[in-house]
Amino acid sequence: MAKKNFYDIYHVITALQKRIIDKNNFTYRNILGVACRYAIGRNKILDIGCGVGTIDFFLAKKGKTVVGIDISENATRTAAENAKLFGLTRQLSFRRMNFPAKFPKQKYDFILCSEVIEHLPKEKLAIKRFRQLLRKKGRVFISAPSENSLLFRLGLTQKHDKWAGHLRRYTTERLTGLFENSGFKIIYTDKREGILRESLFIFPPLGIIVKLANKFAFIGNLISYADNFLLRIFGESDVVVVAEKT
Repeated sequence: MAKKNFYDIYHVITALQKRIIDKNNFTYRNILGVACRYAIGRNKILDIGCGVGTIDFFLAKKGKTVVGIDISENATRTAAENAKLFGLTRQLSFRRMNFPAKFPKQKYDFILCSEVIEHLPKEKLAIKRFRQLLRKKGRVFISAPSENSLLFRLGLTQKHDKWAGHLRRYTTERLTGLFENSGFKIIYTDKREGILRESLFIFPPLGIIVKLANKFAFIGNLISYADNFLLRIFGESDVVVVAEKT
């Protein structure tokens, strides 16, 4: 979220969503499964790096009040238009904001920060902001690309990482260490996404398969089954941490 022009270009051709995703959506199922479980009873949510708000529409439909922030004006404008289209403007608001330099003044029960921290030059400042933004016992969900990715270790993610603006990757130990050193209690960790799923998202010609998997649940389920098998053999491409403010 540190390069405004880059991310506005990234979102320049974003289109309005026709429908709200469900929890089995292939692209977001890994995020939603964990985030929803640990956000139970926590109804005021901040989504940092919300993009066009796809996850936020899902959460708002489930009764959550969500504020989404993103550095891209194109993304937040599209998200706000979609919120009107879905009739969710009472539960949702979107703001262009360059986190962590700028951040909301309210307190939240739950922070969602998925695939964002690897973009931020000041990761420790970001975690400090999480503490400022959370109420006591508030939780933060964070996911980030893994150093253990086989494709990364083979040097096959370099082009994608540069294009996407990734400054670093993480191990579970490094990510949990950053939170523990900032006074958080780790309540959940996981290693997600095998070589198959990562390939689908980083190699553009394979994007058509992702679209099919999102449209047809049986395709997404088959890919996920195969990917979970490969994950056990070749290791993860993504790490997930849920931490609680003490």
